[in-house]
Amino acid sequence: MDGEFGCYEWYGKPSLLNQRVCRLQEFSDLLLPKFLFYGINKYLQAIEKVTSFTTVKHISSNQILAIDFPIPPLPEQHCIVTILDQAFEAIAIAQTNTEKNLKNAQELFESQLEAVFSQQGEGWKTILLGKIATFRNGINFTKSSEGISIKMLGVKDFQNHYWAPFEDFESIIPNGIVPDSDILVENDIVFVRSNGNFNLIGRCLLVGETPERVTHSGFTIRSRLNSKDILPTYLCHFLKSKNVR
Repeated sequence: MDGEFGCYEWYGKPSLLNQRVCRLQEFSDLLLPKFLFYGINKYLQAIEKVTSFTTVKHISSNQILAIDFPIPPLPEQHCIVTILDQAFEAIAIAQTNTEKNLKNAQELFESQLEAVFSQQGEGWKTILLGKIATFRNGINFTKSSEGISIKMLGVKDFQNHYWAPFEDFESIIPNGIVPDSDILVENDIVFVRSNGNFNLIGRCLLVGETPERVTHSGFTIRSRLNSKDILPTYLCHFLKSKNVR
């Protein structure tokens, strides 16, 4: 009943409700509960769309009770629920197969990636990254910071991305104006420097063409190549390979 309004079926063990969760039970003999479940979310989303808010949207139980819900005869409800059950079951199977195929493709890609970097051929050489790139920590800010709003690449934006997802960046207000030295440019590679989850440290992504001035969080490190002897796209793949991580 806070944030995103939605209705769900409970499949777990008997449990207590949070104070901002509303439970529907003791249904009329004229209504199939599963039919209500499939139909009510459209009405909840309509309420959410017109609900004003300061920080989080709220819905009351009275608003839910006041929903004017259409109820066809029981045989028709059973028919509709059966059709929808079969449709969602088919979607779930398709989604499982898609995820399995994606996982297999990812594993194949990673094995090929390891092979490429481990089987070095004639003319290959190794060099310290510190000799071909400069590194810089990101900026820090607080809630009391006062300055000009700017979009920031944060730890949450990494996930398994290869390219920086500019459309997902959040805006922050730093102290003053962020200097050009802290602005990301095309072909920068950014790493997760610090995180409570050990497995996330060292993740990296590549910065593409920047649509506007963007910076990066103090929990990240920016790498910027100063050599034309290595492609940024090649380096990013190398840094993402399992052995390097």
